[in-house]
Amino acid sequence: MKKVLLVLFLIAISLVGCNKAGDNGTNLNLFPATKSGKVIASFDGLTITDEYVESYLNQLNPYLRNRYSDPEKKKELVDRIVEGELLAYYAMKEGAATDKVLLTKIKSNIARFYMGSVLKNKIEKEIKVTPAEIKEYFKKNTAKYTQPAKVKTSHILVKITDARDEAAAKKLAGKVYGEVMTSKGKAQSFVKLVQKYSDDAGSKRRGGDVGYFATVANGGRMVKEFTEASFALKDIGDISALVKTQYGFHIIKLTGKKEAVVKNINDVEKRIESALKADKRKEAYKTALVDIKKRTNFKIDEAAVQAIKMDIPDEVKNAPKMGEGMKGARPQMNGQGKPQLKLNKDQIKKMQEMRFNKKGQGKGKGMRRMAPAPKAQEK
Repeated sequence: MKKVLLVLFLIAISLVGCNKAGDNGTNLNLFPATKSGKVIASFDGLTITDEYVESYLNQLNPYLRNRYSDPEKKKELVDRIVEGELLAYYAMKEGAATDKVLLTKIKSNIARFYMGSVLKNKIEKEIKVTPAEIKEYFKKNTAKYTQPAKVKTSHILVKITDARDEAAAKKLAGKVYGEVMTSKGKAQSFVKLVQKYSDDAGSKRRGGDVGYFATVANGGRMVKEFTEASFALKDIGDISALVKTQYGFHIIKLTGKKEAVVKNINDVEKRIESALKADKRKEAYKTALVDIKKRTNFKIDEAAVQAIKMDIPDEVKNAPKMGEGMKGARPQMNGQGKPQLKLNKDQIKKMQEMRFNKKGQGKGKGMRRMAPAPKAQEK
């Protein structure tokens, strides 16, 4: 299989790299006559020289070239190159050049080759980023390079439910708070009380830990009341009074702190330069395409485009479209007002099967469980 793929890859390169322009620059001669170099193979009066093969080899990844550098491996690779040339030649004799699908792929390869070499080299020479541009970008995007202060907490949640109204929840939370303060300082005491009382199933598995988070103003994911009470705690180990949110009553313990970090321009100069070059490169490609369209009197019929028929199987038509989510998924909001999807076990399993259906994958990898509470607020 690998041999077949490599041969097809080499054919694709030959269809692009071995072209010879005609009068209008659009005619292809896939097998131009070779006037120099030592002939290493021939068929039907055509020859392949060492210089021609070297042009192939020099396009390959250097690590791949190194892998095939010993005599036996080199012979194997050159054989594949020559076989690729032979198959391409024979395919042309059999009428492959009239196949619309193949012609589309040939032209697509040529376009990628041009964009990735000729046009890219031209654009890279013209792209310049000045110190003034870097300074201006940093000034406008300082927030990107600022890490806000964060705190890490664990909590016990006593929920308000249909069976437990606010007064009952507060009374129970007060009882739990008393036990927390009585056992404060004892090893694992808070964790044990989390396991005993907390209604937050997500953080309960981790001893009440909800991880690090920033303030709501800095994009934090926790609700306002919970966040403010957490940031009001001064020292590691401090415990809050009862904190009421729309979910119930929380007892919060401070377990970690991270101070805000503001990077200076020297720390991020290279990153900014790369970002600006990427923006300029994108615009340069757009400009180049507009220029090419003008030079070639390019026109397109939008109505004809929409009239093009696309054969789509019914099972594909009825499948959920990208971005629509899954049936039954209920949107929630994170701390930044962005919708999230809450999926049930069957939906998560289906997503895992869709994402990891390749051999050797799909055994629970790549999917992380998210702590459901304290849930985030809606803005």
